Amino acid sequence: MGATGEIIIGEEEIITTVHAIGVDVGYCGMLLSGKTFLRLVQAVKTWGEARGGTRTLVHVTTGTNLKATDRLMRASGAKCIGGGYVA
Repeated sequence: MGATGEIIIGEEEIITTVHAIGVDVGYCGMLLSGKTFLRLVQAVKTWGEARGGTRTLVHVTTGTNLKATDRLMRASGAKCIGGGYVA
């Protein structure tokens, strides 16, 4: 679930915030779960843009496999800003 509103990351930015995106790797397998994750990130970005959002903030709370998470987030066009990613 996401929300769109103002946040102090940049002037006149409307940020769509995502607190959790979960894909069951055990059910989907590595390749399909990665593709599904990227599609979900794109869907959230599209949803936010339709509501006037200019960026999407994805909070990353995983404590495991951070390198794979970083690769996926960067593949979605996101940049790391500490503990989260902005796309």
